[in-house]
Amino acid sequence: DGSWSCWSSWSRCSATCGGGHYIRTRSCSNPPPAYGGDICLGLHTEEALCNTQPCPESWSDWSEWSHCDSSGSQIRLRHCDVLFPTGNQCSGNSSEVRACLSDSNFIPEISVAHSSHTERRCGDFNVFHMIAVGLSSSILGCLVTLLVYTYCQRYQQQSHDATVIHPISAAPLNTSITNHINKLDKYDTVEAIK
Repeated sequence: DGSWSCWSSWSRCSATCGGGHYIRTRSCSNPPPAYGGDICLGLHTEEALCNTQPCPESWSDWSEWSHCDSSGSQIRLRHCDVLFPTGNQCSGNSSEVRACLSDSNFIPEISVAHSSHTERRCGDFNVFHMIAVGLSSSILGCLVTLLVYTYCQRYQQQSHDATVIHPISAAPLNTSITNHINKLDKYDTVEAIK
């Protein structure tokens, strides 16, 4: 029959705080089972708790200061780092606010495209409405408005000057007056895809 070896030494604790565990092992090798002998009965691994004291809490580094908002304030944040979730809280604040010089006279430059036939629209908002909303908001609001306007101009509006003419037949165009074939019947207009 097989018999267990001696237990190994305990391993290092798996955590420095908050509850870790030690491990030790043994093997069925003193002697190993041979010639139909029985295997060793029992556990080959043992665990024990260690370093069960709560972990100390600590703050992360502060984030960068935010952009100065329209009220003249900036904010930065940090979070409480704990090596093991203990439910304990760090002492102090998770945010700081400071005064800054707000550029309240900021007016974004937006060149508005005009159409002689129709007013350009994106959804239910025309360009002038979007600019007015952007001007009344913070700098960030203006930038968002500018991005929406650019998106609308680039992807939602069909360009009337992007029409390309492609022949629909391989026959040459005959411009003679005696030929009754209308030039427009031989060509198809296709919108260019950007």
